[in-house]
Amino acid sequence: MESMTASITRLIPKDAAIFRQSGRGRFSVIRGPDRGEALVVGQSPITIGSGSASDVRLSDPTISRRHLSVTLAENGVMVRDLGSTN
Repeated sequence: MESMTASITRLIPKDAAIFRQSGRGRFSVIRGPDRGEALVVGQSPITIGSGSASDVRLSDPTISRRHLSVTLAENGVMVRDLGSTN
């Protein structure tokens, strides 16, 4: 049986609405206790999670310590699940 924590990678293409105004990637928290927080995505990977080792810490209890990684790729924003458990 395969592990449910397998890493998943997804590319959000450059022509998506996220790029139309600035040419950069931007993530916004839309639900939970950190609603309204936002981050700009650049060339260096950013780790998002609830743990102290994450670059961006969220206080939502449903977020894993190392939940996902986000980076700007040639064709869009690359989002990679880091084996989160939820």
